Amino acid sequence: LLHLPPYYKPWDDLADQVASLRNDSTTLRERVRQLPLLDHTHLNGPAELHRANAALVTIAHGYIWCAGDAGAPKSLPRVVAVPWVGVTDRLGLPPILTHNSTALHNWKRIDPTGPLELSNLQPIHSITGAEDEAWFFLVASQIELAGAPGVKAAVEAQAAASEDDLQKVVLSLKVVAESLRSAKRALERMYERCRPESFYNDLRPYLAGWKGTVYPEGLIYEGAFNNEPRQFSGGSAAQSALFPLFSEALGISYGEENDHDAFLGEMRDYMTRNQREFLIAVAEGTSVRDYVKSRGRDDLTRAYNDALDAFVEFRTCHVRIVTSYVVLPSRKASLTKGHESLVDVGTGGTTVMPFLKFTRDCVLEFKL
Repeated sequence: LLHLPPYYKPWDDLADQVASLRNDSTTLRERVRQLPLLDHTHLNGPAELHRANAALVTIAHGYIWCAGDAGAPKSLPRVVAVPWVGVTDRLGLPPILTHNSTALHNWKRIDPTGPLELSNLQPIHSITGAEDEAWFFLVASQIELAGAPGVKAAVEAQAAASEDDLQKVVLSLKVVAESLRSAKRALERMYERCRPESFYNDLRPYLAGWKGTVYPEGLIYEGAFNNEPRQFSGGSAAQSALFPLFSEALGISYGEENDHDAFLGEMRDYMTRNQREFLIAVAEGTSVRDYVKSRGRDDLTRAYNDALDAFVEFRTCHVRIVTSYVVLPSRKASLTKGHESLVDVGTGGTTVMPFLKFTRDCVLEFKL
């Protein structure tokens, strides 16, 4: 869906102007406050809701972070807050920038008849207007696309295990492994058009949420939540349902009562209602890992372990990417416009490297 219905044109128009106005915080914020208060209930179906959310995310995060940490306002104007809360509530999402709003629902084909490939995609809305931002989110979209065959195969592996269809389980696990390796190849393309310094200094501050140093009590959504401040984490790859699904299907656990597992659980609140319900259904399905163990077949075990190896390869690649795009820039540059609150943490609010290495190493522990 390239455009919202005409009634919502003010949202689309201002979302398209955020990139050009963001360095003039006074003008941008005044334009936001001048928006009409539109009724979100006229939006019909998931496509329009997701499209509206993408526009409101762009407007809201531009409004909040355009003047840095020190200039962050205590509240979000009613003209944005009220419809945004309404839209996200219908989607089962919190009113904050998420992986869902950026990677899954903010892209379009350049050639409408062309393939779903990076060379034929571009974002609908942009906060910074830079190619680096476009590439960052489009790579995330491509990772999701690469993983799609693996999602189907993971569910099929569970069904085959329940029917004791050994060959089908093997074939399905091979598809899961190839999907994970395809996702890794997509992630490796991040370096092509997204510069680490640009990501760290220019885009990353706008991905932050309102939870922690700058917003110890949270942000007030004027006209919503009884005007009481709410805290939400910023955008994070941990909000993708793709890798939790592989974890559930392959029987990988990240422990209990530790900070990392708690963070992973919290990030499910930043997925849509449908995604959360799907993950629960997969978790309650037949255990592929238990099936592989019980059969004791070398071909099954090899296929299962290869899928885990592919998962580890992706996680290791992710560690390298975060090292390049977050850890190293944090050592040689300071965030522009005083966004110091993000120096040691991810935009989702967690300490980055220990978390990523923990999730990678957990996968290794489940090899048979």
